[in-house]
Amino acid sequence: GADVIAGDLLPVTVALTNRGTATEAVLVLLKDLTTGQFVGSQILPEVRPGESASATFTWATLGASSGTHQLGAAS
Repeated sequence: GADVIAGDLLPVTVALTNRGTATEAVLVLLKDLTTGQFVGSQILPEVRPGESASATFTWATLGASSGTHQLGAAS
């Protein structure tokens, strides 16, 4: 992939699938696991059973330490 320079705005997309049997509102959280910094949250208001959905975040890298970062998502 391309190098990211501190200060870049990096789009991050989180994909998920509702494997349950009911329509759900889903809260998606994105965190930089390297630093512990919270990147953002987004609510997907209506994800039907078997349906896939995605949440797109913009990670503002200004102030991020150099090197590799691992991002994690939870819902």
